[in-house]
Amino acid sequence: MARVSRSKRFDAPPDEMWNRVGGWGTIHQWHPAVTATQVSADGSRRTLTLRDGGVIVESLIEQGERFYSYRFEESPLPVKDYSATIRVRSEGDGSVVEWEGTFEPSGVDERFSALHCPRDKACSGRAGVSLPPERIRPRRAFSTFGLLVPRAVVSPVRTSMR
Repeated sequence: MARVSRSKRFDAPPDEMWNRVGGWGTIHQWHPAVTATQVSADGSRRTLTLRDGGVIVESLIEQGERFYSYRFEESPLPVKDYSATIRVRSEGDGSVVEWEGTFEPSGVDERFSALHCPRDKACSGRAGVSLPPERIRPRRAFSTFGLLVPRAVVSPVRTSMR
């Protein structure tokens, strides 16, 4: 299982930061890869439309004061068992936005960073991983605070393993 975490400190108070990034249905207002968000009638699922036209369906696992956890139900990204938490905590006069996700790479060895190749060519990465053209997916960027998760066509970014 790969685990990725990012955090960034801001001068804004935590409630102000949560108002910016904490809305379950407003991720498209701050996330550069998301152009639209649709929330289900009961609020338990959201559908994200990505800049390149891809679609991710997520379900809300848990929500509390200045945090929520979610998981992928459908995604074009080459991952499975993806879940993540975003939270905002107080630090000094400002706040820290934290994001942490875990996932199982699907179809690639999790030690690899991005593979870049044309859609009609087989991709070969370090250590001999090779994917036929039918397994190559269009490039999907899912950026959180400057980290692309996963970053490219068929593999996740370099991560810490646990």
